[in-house]
Amino acid sequence: MANAKAMALVRTAIRRGELAPAITKECMDCGTQAVEYDHRDYSKPLDVDPVCHSCNSKRGKAAGEHDHVIILPVVRVTKEQYDKLQAILEQKGITYSQWLRERIERAR
Repeated sequence: MANAKAMALVRTAIRRGELAPAITKECMDCGTQAVEYDHRDYSKPLDVDPVCHSCNSKRGKAAGEHDHVIILPVVRVTKEQYDKLQAILEQKGITYSQWLRERIERAR
């Protein structure tokens, strides 16, 4: 159940503030508001793309997917919280994905 584990890691990262909720992003494919994250490879659980539901459906199954698609719950953050994190990351000169991977590695 690689997909269930990957999705759980994304939910945890969102709750901890390590990953911005998908609804704060634009869909990578069409530019509308994203509502969920899409995994292209479940062996890379935090390498996700924000997408709208329609585009996620069009993308098809991810590598290593064997179960039904599960829509992740949305965790809301204030714009102030989101902007603060973005400012910190810009100051450090790293992307959100790099920052998140570093935090996960330290937690192991």
